[in-house]
Amino acid sequence: FAFVGQIRPYKGVLPLMDAFRALPDADACLWVCGAPSDAALRTRIHARAEADSRVVLDLRFLPDGDMLARTRAADCVVIPFREVLHSGSLVYALSAGARVLTLRTPFATDLDGRMGGDVVRFYDGEMSTGALAHAITAPSVEGRVYDSPDLAETGASAITFYRSLRARVDA
Repeated sequence: FAFVGQIRPYKGVLPLMDAFRALPDADACLWVCGAPSDAALRTRIHARAEADSRVVLDLRFLPDGDMLARTRAADCVVIPFREVLHSGSLVYALSAGARVLTLRTPFATDLDGRMGGDVVRFYDGEMSTGALAHAITAPSVEGRVYDSPDLAETGASAITFYRSLRARVDA
């Protein structure tokens, strides 16, 4: 599993680490890669990682190449955001060809459907050990069995949507 990107409290990295720690799979590994928003969050992440030798930390700003490499190397990119309307992290991970575990939202389910389905694994409510266990045992997570799509159409739709919101605010 991997969490890749900027680490902010709302992104749910600490609950992800707690859920992972309870995962009995001795061969599982969790990479937490990205820069925490502040020193207190960094300290809390380090403390949780010390409790589980299967957790690997790379707590720095990731240049594009490193971010892409870690995203592609993971069997499953976890996006444990607590509440989200849309997710650039989800679009990024899918465009990099990664399998993803994320909160079930209308945006995520629509994007999964545009990808042909069965690319995104979902959980409801809070991140849990059960969600991680399901994601790691799901057949589609065991390897890259799809080609990364061109997400230009999805990106263009998002831009159009945001411009329409901006037009409402400016009106």
